[in-house]
Amino acid sequence: MPSKTTLSTWHALRDRLHALRIRSRWIVIVEGLFTAGALICILALFLASLESYLYLDRAVRLGLIAAGILLLAAWPVRRCLDRLRNGLSDEDLARRVDRQNPDLNDRVTVALQLTEQRQAGSSAYGTSPALLDAAVSDTARHTESVDFNEADQRHRIVRSARGFGIAALLALIAMAAYGTPLSGALNRLASPLTHFQPPQRTFLSVAPGDVEVTSGGQVTIMAEASGERPDRAVLQLVSDDGLRNAVEMRVTAPATYAHTVREIRESLTYVIEAGDAVTPPFRINAIDRPFLGALQLTYRYPAYTRLAPRTTTEGGDIVALKGTKVDLTAVNAGRDLSEAAIYLEHEDRPVTMAVVNDTASAPLTVRADGRYRISLRNADGHENVNPAWYRIIALPDRMPSLRILSPGRDTDLTENMVVPFLVSATDDFGFSAMNLIHRKEPEGEERVRPIPVDTESTMMTQPFVWDLSSENLFPGDVVSYRIELYDNDTISGPKRAVSRTYTVRFPTIEEIYEQIDDTQEQQVTEMEDLLEEQEESKKKIEALNRTLEQKARQEAEGVQTEELTWEQKKEIESVLAGQEEATDELLKAAEAVKAAMETLEDHDSMSQELIDKMDQLRKLFQEIATPELLEAMRDLKQALQNIDDEQLKASMEAFEFEQEEFLKRLERSLSILKRIRTEQQLMAAVRQTRDLAARQDELRYATENTSDGREGMDLAEKQEQLGEDTGSLQRGLEHLANEMEAFRDMPAERVRDASREMERQDMTGSMEQIASQLRMGRMQQAMEGQTEMSQSLSALGQQLEEIQDQLQEDRMQEIAEGMRRAMHQLVDLSVGQESLNERTRQPGGSVTRIDILSEDQQGLSDGASLVTNDLVSIARKTMFISPAIGRALGETLNSMDRAEGHLAEQERDSAAEEQLAAMEALNETVLALQRAMRNMANSGSSSGMMDLIERLQGMARQQTGINDQMNQMMDGSDGEMDLQTQAQVSRLAARQEALRKSLEQLRREQQVNQGQVLGRLQEIEKEMEDTVRELQQYQIDPALVERQQRILSRLLDASRSIRGQRREERRRAAPGEDLATRPSPGDLSEDLTRFERTLRDDVLGRIDEGAYPQEYEALIRAYFRALSHVPVVN
Repeated sequence: MPSKTTLSTWHALRDRLHALRIRSRWIVIVEGLFTAGALICILALFLASLESYLYLDRAVRLGLIAAGILLLAAWPVRRCLDRLRNGLSDEDLARRVDRQNPDLNDRVTVALQLTEQRQAGSSAYGTSPALLDAAVSDTARHTESVDFNEADQRHRIVRSARGFGIAALLALIAMAAYGTPLSGALNRLASPLTHFQPPQRTFLSVAPGDVEVTSGGQVTIMAEASGERPDRAVLQLVSDDGLRNAVEMRVTAPATYAHTVREIRESLTYVIEAGDAVTPPFRINAIDRPFLGALQLTYRYPAYTRLAPRTTTEGGDIVALKGTKVDLTAVNAGRDLSEAAIYLEHEDRPVTMAVVNDTASAPLTVRADGRYRISLRNADGHENVNPAWYRIIALPDRMPSLRILSPGRDTDLTENMVVPFLVSATDDFGFSAMNLIHRKEPEGEERVRPIPVDTESTMMTQPFVWDLSSENLFPGDVVSYRIELYDNDTISGPKRAVSRTYTVRFPTIEEIYEQIDDTQEQQVTEMEDLLEEQEESKKKIEALNRTLEQKARQEAEGVQTEELTWEQKKEIESVLAGQEEATDELLKAAEAVKAAMETLEDHDSMSQELIDKMDQLRKLFQEIATPELLEAMRDLKQALQNIDDEQLKASMEAFEFEQEEFLKRLERSLSILKRIRTEQQLMAAVRQTRDLAARQDELRYATENTSDGREGMDLAEKQEQLGEDTGSLQRGLEHLANEMEAFRDMPAERVRDASREMERQDMTGSMEQIASQLRMGRMQQAMEGQTEMSQSLSALGQQLEEIQDQLQEDRMQEIAEGMRRAMHQLVDLSVGQESLNERTRQPGGSVTRIDILSEDQQGLSDGASLVTNDLVSIARKTMFISPAIGRALGETLNSMDRAEGHLAEQERDSAAEEQLAAMEALNETVLALQRAMRNMANSGSSSGMMDLIERLQGMARQQTGINDQMNQMMDGSDGEMDLQTQAQVSRLAARQEALRKSLEQLRREQQVNQGQVLGRLQEIEKEMEDTVRELQQYQIDPALVERQQRILSRLLDASRSIRGQRREERRRAAPGEDLATRPSPGDLSEDLTRFERTLRDDVLGRIDEGAYPQEYEALIRAYFRALSHVPVVN
């Protein structure tokens, strides 16, 4: 029997296990409840889903509910009872505690087993009771700190609760997603014995439902199915008479059906059947409504468009110019039409239409883009349903377009102070006005000048002339201008087109000549470079010719030679390419000279002599590259390709000769260009001095008439500018003197003296002092200084003009003397060559020996060379030595050289032929020199031409005044003339007739100069006659104004055309002469008989004085007899 201590320990252990048992039972119960709840949720969700999908019968529904209850009773309850009954013994609990506390090493289970053994008697197992008691006590001691309740398996509650939560969450989600079907299913499950009707599977929505249709119209019935989608739908139509008609509707889309009922003449009832769905009956009521059968639009355009009315029945859209009135007529608008109205979009009040015999009409004015529709109502009160919207497109009156065709750029003002314009303009319906807006920059006031415009046209190209002579412009002033054009839009107001703003500048004479001088300086530099290149080319050609001559000599001696190397051929090609480039450069230089001429013509018509010289220089540039040079270049290229040594040698010799002549002409042109540039600088100084004196006079006049301090400041600024320009003139004269030192016959010292005189007078300082006096308001002192400066400038201008005139006179005398001397020498040479030719043809006697003939021929050749050198020197001073003279002299020298060679070979006949060719060339040279002298004499004065130009410019100014007065009358005219206006028109006609007579007189005076320009003057005179006739009939219209502008433009162009007429004649080309087939010379030309008698008398006088050898006297007399066909007096 165990001890008391052992028993108390044992009971304490059993109590602790019993407490664990009670706790475990509750845990099992709670776990079972959670598990049952989870099963209930799952089962309810399953049954509800099954019911909602299958809509179960009562018996099936009841059976499923009973099965569910049995399932709940069979599994959770049974499992819970088994655990309560079999799983809570002391031994089970002890093992649970040992598993919970592994560090006890199964002591609780062992202690429980030992206690049971102790109670059964330890002797039965051979164990000491004391040992058992000790083991129990040891177990109790070790488990005192152990909480048996931790082995209650409480985690099973958490697991079962989680399962219940998941099942409940699934049920809630399903209810949220399928609330209606599931809730209905649960309600049916809650009443398992109640019978429920199954729901409808197909549902239909119908459009349009009940509808009213105009009789004879149609309606489209549409049905859309939801739920179960049937394959077909049937439309049942029932008339009021009971007639039925079933129509299968077409499938237009998945679950969508449609059918159009056409030609509805009576009311109908319709029903749609699809699947298990049948719609309620709907009604189609057929009623008589008014309708728009046709719409007629009549456009009445604004008066300024001058467009005729237009009627159209093609649609109802209105497309018209803004301001157009449109008459709308609704035609065939149905029976018993009682009311009609036009509803405009964004307008509150409709436009009422007048109804007559079922036709409605109303006017509508197009003001802006929009839409409109027409509403109709019949006597029954029915309206047209959903009337169509029509567009209103208001076309804007387009902006006019304007362009200045001429000048169309920033320009400089020419000497005649007018700017001719050519304006192009277009508009869709016409113009009302055009103005020229201009102002003096930078702060001048804008001024408006009306320009005549044809208000009836929509396209125009309008010429007119702007005269700035009354604008009081100073050199350097700039005037900006633009043209504004207005159309004739009276609805939205005239629209304006504005051209680009351009400027016209009044250039100073210094700027004009400075521009020309810069161009010429560049030309001098380029031609000097070109001359160096040509000299190098000449050396190359000479070297190549020596090579070819050596090769020819070796071949003549029988020595084998090699062909030209590749490098030598390339060198020849390079020389040819350089020659072509040089020719192109000369043509460009000619164009540059032409541009400089035109600039000088526009701005300084008094420089006609310089202009003529520049034109001659241009012609020289064009003639440097002669046809013979070009032919030699072509032959040389051909010889290089053919690889013919003889042809190559001949071509090289010809090219060398022509290239040498090209070089001479180039040197001469460069010398003339430098001389012209120097003369131009002198002329520029003269013109600049005149301009400075004129500006000084104007400033003095302005100073005398000024009373405003601000005007005094402006005058001071202009006086300072005048001083700066005077200083520039002084420096220019010093530079000109340095330039003149390169020419022996130029008056460099006199020009330098003029510059020193300006420096001595300190003109620049004096003008600065005058400007200071103007700023301080000392007008009297300033005027005295201005008067003194004006006198000094005038004296300087006179001094420079004298230098210019003396230079011209000296040069003309020197050149004329040189040309006369050359002519005398050439006549002597011709006489000598004629005598030598006769001796060559008549052998016999001492004077006809070959050695003597050859010696005499050599003497004549040397004399011709000397004359040639003299003429080359003269040609560098004047442009009247034409290239024809050089060619003739070249032919003379060549013929003489060949004659000498034939004489050396004892070939008298060949020598005689070459001597005749030399004679002909000498005669041609004499004739060319005679023409050159005549041209030089005739060019000495251009006063007749300048008088004609000045008279034409004066007529142009008178025409400008007539045009201005006519424009004023045109602007102020309202279509009718009173007596005062008619009197003004009569005076205007008289002025125009007087101007016409002056033009007629001028044309008759210039009959000797008949040409294209005077032919134009006759056309102008004819137009003036037309103008006078219309003015006498009091007719002033845009066409007349346009003609007047054309007359003025032609008058202004006349002076420029006259200046260019002579140059145009010189530009005319002449066909080339075939020199290869030229016949031998015959009788001398009759032109030789017209050269100056002084030359003939001089030569004959020298015969009488014994100046010529006796044997030459008969030859000279015979020569002049052949030339003049007059008897010679012994």
